[in-house]
Amino acid sequence: MALKFSCVDAENQSMKNNKPLEIILGGSVDMEAQSLGLSVAAIRKAQGKKNPDDFPVDSPEWHRVCEEFVNDVYVALGGDPNDMSDDFTFFELGYESEEAYQQALEEERRKQT
Repeated sequence: MALKFSCVDAENQSMKNNKPLEIILGGSVDMEAQSLGLSVAAIRKAQGKKNPDDFPVDSPEWHRVCEEFVNDVYVALGGDPNDMSDDFTFFELGYESEEAYQQALEEERRKQT
């Protein structure tokens, strides 16, 4: 039986007080975030998808898979992927433009051959 809840029903004391949520390493929020990340990684692996840990950090493939991973986390949190616009991405790192990203991706592919 799947549990269903919505953000509308959630209460967060930090939001009421207009204060940022403090994440303490090893604290409950940190542990929940780690559990969610591990769960999404396990599901992706079972689906035959790659995870960010499968690639060298900052490689073009790592960036692409990180974006996919964060989108999957969004879905795991109850987000509807159909609500995202076509050009929407949650996660962009390291490249100043799409052209720079494509050049780095081509260079990485050349290195592998």
